[in-house]
Amino acid sequence: MNSADIISRGLHADKLQENELWWSGPPFLVNNEYPGVPMRLVDGDLTSKDEDMISSELKLSTANQVCVVTHIVEPLDVINNCSSFTKLKRIVAWCKRFINNTRNPLNRTSGTLTTSELSQSLVCIVKNIQRTAFIKELQSLEKGTSIPNNSELVNLCPFIDDDRLLKVGGRLKNSNLLYNQKCPLIIPAKHNFTFIVINYYHALYFHAGAETILSLIRNRFWIVRGRNTVRKIIFNCIICKKINSKGSNQIMGQLPVARVTPTRAFNRFMNTFTRKMPQQMREMLKLLCLNSTTRRRLQVVPDNAQINAKDYDMQDTKLLHP
Repeated sequence: MNSADIISRGLHADKLQENELWWSGPPFLVNNEYPGVPMRLVDGDLTSKDEDMISSELKLSTANQVCVVTHIVEPLDVINNCSSFTKLKRIVAWCKRFINNTRNPLNRTSGTLTTSELSQSLVCIVKNIQRTAFIKELQSLEKGTSIPNNSELVNLCPFIDDDRLLKVGGRLKNSNLLYNQKCPLIIPAKHNFTFIVINYYHALYFHAGAETILSLIRNRFWIVRGRNTVRKIIFNCIICKKINSKGSNQIMGQLPVARVTPTRAFNRFMNTFTRKMPQQMREMLKLLCLNSTTRRRLQVVPDNAQINAKDYDMQDTKLLHP
């Protein structure tokens, strides 16, 4: 039926002149109707061999279908874009109020934000952060198994509380501390929420040191590798750099000749007079400073005494005002 098979399979030249398929093509090209598919008639019944062959061809392979449902929590953009801890809590609180008012139009909430709403907004924020940062740990704890040994939270003995939050375990269960102090919330080190929490406590407690800020934060949050993270934030604080900056030390001038020339005692000295200190005393105090050495001498002078220029070298005398 295919005229190209003649050349591809080979044919003598004398036979090519008489080949109608090569020169005219297939016969159905000339006919008005396209030929139908010829039917193969089977004589007699199928044998067992034919039935086995057909069944082997028609045998369907069984496949096990497994459906896995995963809950992927996407991080909130407002957490990564906000730079204020209090502002972030208020934004999430207003969003939660809007959702609740939309779902329950008969029980709408109005007015200023309450303390419970701000607390619930913080729970929502931390839950979203933990679901994106500690996925393996949360899955292991929800299944009732231990967390992986290579996890950063192994030494913290974490557990999941009633709000489905990841908290620090420990040995402070019988202490008199508050529940949030005994079991702080776990947050990752490299996260924008951690940075704004550190900056909030750092500004709230008047730019205190790293250890002070870390101890205050641990009353509510436990930062993974918190000490290094707090030190990094405080090191980049501009206000702390201005406060802790050291002034430049000026280079002192040359000492006078009287200070560097050795002489006998009390040959060159400086007199320093002060006013009377207590009201009952009517004397003045004279301080003699030797120029050639570092020795000092105190001498009491009556208040009514007159300082004579002949007795003291006035060039080396200083009067100190009270």
